[in-house]
Amino acid sequence: MMIAESTSSAPQPSRALVRALLNALIDRLRAEPIYASRQGDGLPGWHPVAADCHDNADRWVALGAGDEAVRGWLHEPLHGLPHRFVAHSVVRPAAADPIDLVDVTLVASAPALANELQVFVSPPAIDISTDGTPMGIS
Repeated sequence: MMIAESTSSAPQPSRALVRALLNALIDRLRAEPIYASRQGDGLPGWHPVAADCHDNADRWVALGAGDEAVRGWLHEPLHGLPHRFVAHSVVRPAAADPIDLVDVTLVASAPALANELQVFVSPPAIDISTDGTPMGIS
């Protein structure tokens, strides 16, 4: 498993923190995966903005149905790597079972995706020491 080096000038998390987050996400994936249905193109009157999941979820919640935006990670294996996690937001409908999530961004219109659920992982809490070293994950 490889962790890519960043060329950004923004402060970057330590390798230990990235490794701790990756391990925590993999543990959660195995212990308690959550599934979200892709409905971005199937909701009446809804027009999601591509690649803008956080704002799409917030816009949906602002419509006032009592739904809740949920932040977390999509699990997307890529090019032979078993794990790739992408920050993502989905919606928990107020009238649904608490584990039922709806993706208001990604579309299901492609025939191959019509009945496919995506794996969503809630973010773990990571305690970090003053020097940036992960101390505990829950």
